[in-house]
This record gives sequence, structure tokens and C-alpha cells, in this order.
Amino acid sequence: MTDKETRIVVENSSPVVGIISIVLGFIGVFVLSFILSPLALLLGAIALFKSQVLSGIVGIVLAVVGIMTSPILLGLLGLATLLSVG
Repeated sequence: MTDKETRIVVENSSPVVGIISIVLGFIGVFVLSFILSPLALLLGAIALFKSQVLSGIVGIVLAVVGIMTSPILLGLLGLATLLSVG
């Protein structure tokens, strides 16, 4: 006689990475944008791959806004002259 075991596998589907991306992106719009915005962009992309679509997209949008408002990142990317000409 064989004993059958029932195993229940619970996947951790909490949107932690997406929420961290949103928080870092929001803070990065105002302070330390040159550090926080790239982190928010990276975590937003990871959140998208983990099927956290809404929080990943919001984190990426906030990261892009933070990058566009950061004079340090614009200078590093060479976009400051592009934006000042128009």
C-alpha cells in the first residue's frame, strides 16, 4: 500500500519589487535622482518580468520623469544641450 502525499505550493506573488520601484522613482523625482532613478528603472523592469505589470509600469514612468528632471543625468547623457536649444 502506498501513501499519497498532497503538497501545496504557494508562490510568493506580493508586488514588493514593483512597490520599491514606485517609491524610489517618486523620491528620485525630487532628490538624489542620479542614484534613485536608474535603480527605479531597473526594479521596474524586474517587476515587469515578475508579472507585476501595473507597479512595474508606474515605477518605470516615475524613473523616466526623475531622469528627465535630473541635471546631472542629463549632463552625463548629453541631453542638456539638446533640451536647452529648443
